[in-house]
Amino acid sequence: MTTTTHLELCPRCLAGAHGETGHERLAFYVSGPYPGHNIYKCEDCGDRWIRHYGEDTPYGWTRYATQFAGAMRKPRAVRSPTT
Repeated sequence: MTTTTHLELCPRCLAGAHGETGHERLAFYVSGPYPGHNIYKCEDCGDRWIRHYGEDTPYGWTRYATQFAGAMRKPRAVRSPTT
């Protein structure tokens, strides 16, 4: 599985997501892990964005990679059972 880096992002994702749709190339991907969160995926570069309730606006956006990818993709060490 490949991950998106800042060098691979399309100009729209580099500019950031905002408003109800984020940007015109974001498409619904999957429901998020928390109520009110939905994850959208860019059809150009594959970057994912989380749409959530904003503090000052109806919609807030956070890049998925900054919230979950680093913590979720690190391998865990396997402990040997002690006998």
